[in-house]
Amino acid sequence: MNFSFEYEEGEHKMTDIELLEILKIGETVDVECKEGENKIPNSLWESYSAMANTNGGIIILGIKENKSKGTFEVQGVKNIDKRCIRRR
Repeated sequence: MNFSFEYEEGEHKMTDIELLEILKIGETVDVECKEGENKIPNSLWESYSAMANTNGGIIILGIKENKSKGTFEVQGVKNIDKRCIRRR
């Protein structure tokens, strides 16, 4: 399974290992995880705006946070082609 995200220099394919390393650290000012299994969550836009007004960052969809345990679970995103946000 590969994940991709775009940044100024081009596209980068995120590996399973990179994703797991990010999830071990958890959310930071540069990284936000959002569920988004069935739709883009409204909270994505607040994070997007905050990152756009600072140094940028990564928003990962399809990740469910268990706040009481402080863990993350890869949930996935259904119909990913319909939910992609591409910067052109």
